[in-house]
Amino acid sequence: MKKLICIVAIAVCGIFSSHAQNFRAEASAALPIGDAGDFYSFGLNVDLTYLIEFDESFLVGPTVGFKHYFGEEDFIDDASFIPIGGSARYGVDEFWFGVDLGYGIGVDEGNDGGFWYEPFAMYDFGNIGVKLSYSGISNDGFTFSALNLGVEFGW
Repeated sequence: MKKLICIVAIAVCGIFSSHAQNFRAEASAALPIGDAGDFYSFGLNVDLTYLIEFDESFLVGPTVGFKHYFGEEDFIDDASFIPIGGSARYGVDEFWFGVDLGYGIGVDEGNDGGFWYEPFAMYDFGNIGVKLSYSGISNDGFTFSALNLGVEFGW
């Protein structure tokens, strides 16, 4: 068993060291639409992604974030989610297309969260990119959807 663990650890280290890696942080504004648009007026998002370059134009890695949406009326409480999942990206010149998938953990009382998906397109200026995305968190027939526009920073 120890030999197997050592072999797996060496293989993982080899994969990570042979491919370029980078961190990306994003801040974005959100416009709730669909079901969520009836109750929420505006949202703010932050995300952190660690990407591994398998090819010049293909990146994958884990991602985590925080999404907060402001209730439209006094009787609607704000809603917050912590999305945890993975990101896959494909680039053509300065344009990148991809999807983030995972689970959006509901932070507020009565907010169960659900399956999280976020397809996106981004124009990359180098270490800064402008990103447009559609995000959805689905649970029990209700989808919390939003259009997002943000800036992504890399290092």
